[in-house]
Amino acid sequence: MVYMKVHSETEGRLHLKRTPGIRSWSILIGFFAIGFGLWKYTVDSLPWKLLYISFCFMIGVTSIDDWEDCIIDKKKNEVRISKSGLIRKICSIVAPPNFLVTNIEEVKYADVEEDVTKLGKGCYVVLRMESGMALPLTDTCTLGADSSEHRDIADKINAFLNLDRKEPNNIGYMEELSTSSSDSENEDSKNK
Repeated sequence: MVYMKVHSETEGRLHLKRTPGIRSWSILIGFFAIGFGLWKYTVDSLPWKLLYISFCFMIGVTSIDDWEDCIIDKKKNEVRISKSGLIRKICSIVAPPNFLVTNIEEVKYADVEEDVTKLGKGCYVVLRMESGMALPLTDTCTLGADSSEHRDIADKINAFLNLDRKEPNNIGYMEELSTSSSDSENEDSKNK
């Protein structure tokens, strides 16, 4: 799966989009082919054959990656992140869209974060918020990808929002607390 690409860009709106890649569609076709093979070459009754093909098709449909969008709108002063799978797209009349909205003023800068999973190292773009929270643009990271594509997206967001990218503070919250408490203890001992 490729990472987010710029779908459209105007002076007041930046739309980033991620769609399922060739791997996802190949998995769907592969499971459908297995189901069709079971339909064609087994000697089971019709209900069993229908069960085989529907089961394989449903596994293929659920293994397709999601469509993910990030819309940064300066006029509405919001960042809207949404995702939908194939089943939600098919049932879009019944199921409401799944999205998250935050205020642009809460965003400090965009950055690339690495994630190490059992399958390898992956990257994704996050929005660093004033509250200290990191809001990822996508639910899943891109495994085995070069982080330069992610850096380009982060730089595009920073340029669009006129933000300066700051290096994240590597000191953890607990270390900051222990450092500040030891400093206050040192001041107390000096005062005595």
